[in-house]
Amino acid sequence: MKTKLLIEQHFHGCFGIDFNKASVDDILYLSKEILKYGIGGIFPTIVTDSVENTKRAIKNIKEASQKQTSDMAKILGIHLEGIFINPEKKGIHNPKHFLAPTIENYKLIEDDFIKIVTLAPEMCEAKQLSSQAAKESGKLKVESGKLDNFQFSTFNFQLDTSNLINYLTSQGIKVQAGHCTGGDLTGCSGVTHLFNAMSGITHRGKSTALSALINDDIYTEIIADGVHVSDDALKLLFKTKPLDKIILISDCLPCTKAAKQLSSQAAKLDNSEILQIQQTDKNLSTFQPFNHSTNNYPSPQPSPSRGEGACHDSPSTFQPFNPSTEKDLSPYRPVSLSPSIMQFTFADETIYYDGKKATSKEGTLAGSTTLLPDIIKRLAILFEDKSGKWKVENGKLEQSAPTLPSPVGRVSEGQEGVELSETSLLPYLHTSIKQLVTNPYTYHNIDLKGSIEWDEDWNIIKINNL
Repeated sequence: MKTKLLIEQHFHGCFGIDFNKASVDDILYLSKEILKYGIGGIFPTIVTDSVENTKRAIKNIKEASQKQTSDMAKILGIHLEGIFINPEKKGIHNPKHFLAPTIENYKLIEDDFIKIVTLAPEMCEAKQLSSQAAKESGKLKVESGKLDNFQFSTFNFQLDTSNLINYLTSQGIKVQAGHCTGGDLTGCSGVTHLFNAMSGITHRGKSTALSALINDDIYTEIIADGVHVSDDALKLLFKTKPLDKIILISDCLPCTKAAKQLSSQAAKLDNSEILQIQQTDKNLSTFQPFNHSTNNYPSPQPSPSRGEGACHDSPSTFQPFNPSTEKDLSPYRPVSLSPSIMQFTFADETIYYDGKKATSKEGTLAGSTTLLPDIIKRLAILFEDKSGKWKVENGKLEQSAPTLPSPVGRVSEGQEGVELSETSLLPYLHTSIKQLVTNPYTYHNIDLKGSIEWDEDWNIIKINNL
């Protein structure tokens, strides 16, 4: 099967590179490497940081975009996630850097290369209460443009018209509701990682997730990596949301695919027994002692042809570190207290990666560790699942069918009751995956030349970068 090149509109880095800290050369290196995975367009995503650091990250990403060559994934713009979000749904973001979502504060970091902004709509232009009310409630205080004393669970603060949302929209920026609690998505074009860091489904009143699901005009990001969202939640999404409004994202972290680079840098460490990283068939990172006298490099493991988390790329091999061509990933080292965990810093937090999840010490998910091609493969396997989770009932594609929405997921008007045989399911699956791949192109009104060829097991076999 052939699809367009993938577009990643929400990810914080990979190959050991963090967009908040990356140099221009770092970003160019990443954009070249990631094209090898079929990702032809990227929106580097900046996590909440200080104004100074945010401006530097924007500058470097923008400069990198101007120095790209044809063998790199095109940098399409910046996704600004954070700064203007609700502390109640902060996730891994550091509230120390949060700003009140005002036009004045946005202008502190404004740049024409910002194309997506994630914010909490309910926080926009919150009016400062009288000092006496703020003192009595202890819930909300705005000082010098910053929000302090973050406790919003029961406090109802007054809202003005969403001026920042209107301003961003007037600049052609996609406004996405995320890290928020409000159910009013007026002015928003999408929501950021549906179900994660937002108010969930409720049968009384409004919530962010509920509003996103029932509004057919709202685009919804989803992290279908098997960690952030359950299969049942995915089933609900594909049953209720038009397929052309679902955007697959990875939200991946700098540690993603970092094992491949780390494995080539073992010679840099000083220990006599160096901890080596082996990338296994499920993209897990395991650490094994290395003995210089025996050169006991771990043997690569064969990848399974199917299965949750299976990757299309072969396991990494171990080569000497070449400082002229490879990134220094020394911050991504095994944790001394456990040789099976990688430790690194992200969003001012120490993050622990056990090969499947990357979390803070308290267990907060920091982001995904899976690239888009692996997510697509996982979804395809779910759609084809023989266990019955995603089966078509009674041989018909019914309106509530979770598997094959228009064709996979929710059926468009007039398609109810389409007769399907087993041999006819594959074309529907192919059409559905193609639609999911195409959605970011429509959302951002962009076009990229090139395509991906996939085999029957959803492994990438060829990338055509025209």
